[in-house]
Amino acid sequence: MPLYLIHELHIDITGTGTRTALCYLSAALGAVVIGRVLEHITFRNGIHPPYRRFIVAICLAGAATIGFLPHFHTMTPILLGPVST
Repeated sequence: MPLYLIHELHIDITGTGTRTALCYLSAALGAVVIGRVLEHITFRNGIHPPYRRFIVAICLAGAATIGFLPHFHTMTPILLGPVST
């Protein structure tokens, strides 16, 4: 790990690994929870397969926000996503 990251940003290898794993874990859990919630909302009046495209569109719009990540410098807005912006 470069000394700049250690001295200036106070980043260590353990913290970096933990934060990286936390981001992937929360993304996986968020995908499952959001998928279940959106399917429940969409299909509560019966099964309408054409409405599944709305679920896909919302998830794709959420995934498109990854382009904004370089503008955030703390983990909280990154984990909260579009809600905090």
